[in-house]
Amino acid sequence: MAEPISWQAIEGIVALLAMIRTANGYFTDIGALAETEPFQGEETEPNLAVLATAFEPKEGKSSNRLRREDMQVTIEFSVPITEKGAQQLAHRGLYDIRKALGYTGRNLPNSTFGLTVTSAQILPRPDGASSTVAQVVARIGLEERLATASSQES
Repeated sequence: MAEPISWQAIEGIVALLAMIRTANGYFTDIGALAETEPFQGEETEPNLAVLATAFEPKEGKSSNRLRREDMQVTIEFSVPITEKGAQQLAHRGLYDIRKALGYTGRNLPNSTFGLTVTSAQILPRPDGASSTVAQVVARIGLEERLATASSQES
């Protein structure tokens, strides 16, 4: 059985972000850091995580055989403040992430559509925080064919 389309979309986005290398014309090499799990523990090195954060049905676009919905995806790139030029690196990472998400023709499953960036920001750093965080929020459409009762019984 194939993975849920939402997970396939996350893996496709991680693959898009993995292209972020200076050799490919980007400012940074953060593509090597792309993960599907948020970083846990003491941050001593930059981290890049991709997370599905919300699902919203597309009104009037679904049926009993087809489900269409938008998935919100949050991508966070964190840079420890001990890293030299942390603010500059956060800005470069933010730019690179937005650029990589523009190459939607590859790596994404056929049952996804409309990957768009809805916001991008450098988050305010609270007192005592150990890192600067660049955050990109994107939306991607998902389309899934639903099994009918008769096909499930076979």
